[in-house]
Formats: sequence, structure tokens, C-alpha cells
Amino acid sequence: MSQRNYQDAISGLLIAGLGVVVALYAVNHYSIGSIQRMGPGMFPVAMGTALAVLGALLALFAWWRPGLREGMAVQWRPALLVLGAIGFFAVVVTFSGLIPAVLGVVLISAMADRKTRAKQALLLALALALLAYLIFQLALDMNFDLF
Repeated sequence: MSQRNYQDAISGLLIAGLGVVVALYAVNHYSIGSIQRMGPGMFPVAMGTALAVLGALLALFAWWRPGLREGMAVQWRPALLVLGAIGFFAVVVTFSGLIPAVLGVVLISAMADRKTRAKQALLLALALALLAYLIFQLALDMNFDLF
């Protein structure tokens, strides 16, 4: 006999709550404007509302879906590697530039999955570094230090 999926239901409620907070903050601190003349608050209100709706849907559907079996342990290795990769990116992008930061974050994150091969991770890292260069440097003309 399975239990309800409380983990996803609680996660959905937290996501929905975050969306409500973002939308309410934007409504109270920024001018929304109109559809023809959008103000600086239009996008945060729209994103907060979308986050609230999607979080509520996640919680609603999780309520009827069976939960995880007892004894399922938290997988610490992937969680710590992904969080470490984010921290690595934040530090390295400041001191070394965009390309080493993207390469590092992808390679560290790829180690979270034991099935990932080194060649696959390296090809993905190179492709994403190239994509980051094309998008941010060439297409958007943003002034990032590449190295």
C-alpha cells in the first residue's frame, strides 16, 4: 500500500508560495503599466504568477500520485556536486572569465551522475562554452571577460 507523495506536494506548495511572494513584491514596489506600455513590474508579476500556478499544479497532482517507498535515502553526492558547481561558477566567473566557469560547472555537474562518461561530459562542456560565447558575446554583445 503506497502513501501520498508528500515530498512533491510540499515542494509544490513552497514553489507556489515563492511565486506569490515574488508577484506581491513586484505589485507593491514596481509600476506594472499596461499591455501596450509595460512597466518594470510586468515581468516579475507574470513570472511570479506563473511560478505560483505551476507550483500549485505540482502540489495538486502530487497529492494523488503515490509517494516514494520507505527507505529511499537522500542522494548526497549529486546534491553536493550540483551545489558545489554553482558555487564554483560564482567564484570562477569573477576571476577567470566565462569560458572556464562554464567548462567547470558542466564538468563538476556531470560528475553527479555516475553513468556519465568523461568524453560525453567534455563534449557537452565544450558545446555549452561555445554556446555561451555565441549568445552572450556575439548575439547579445554583453561585455564578459572570456578568460
